[in-house]
Amino acid sequence: MANFTGSGVGSCLLVNDSDVLALRAEAENAEVLDRVQDVLGRHLERFGQRDELKVNWSND
Repeated sequence: MANFTGSGVGSCLLVNDSDVLALRAEAENAEVLDRVQDVLGRHLERFGQRDELKVNWSND
């Protein structure tokens, strides 16, 4: 769980499934959810840039 000062609280669950890393982000409102997805996406892409990792979010 992450607390974004002044914005709210959000979390993300990561699940490894063969060659896919599934992320499920949740937050108390849409603004915080956007922030959670942005921060996690940028960090994961930076860590995986050697392997050309791309993060794609979808809303279920």
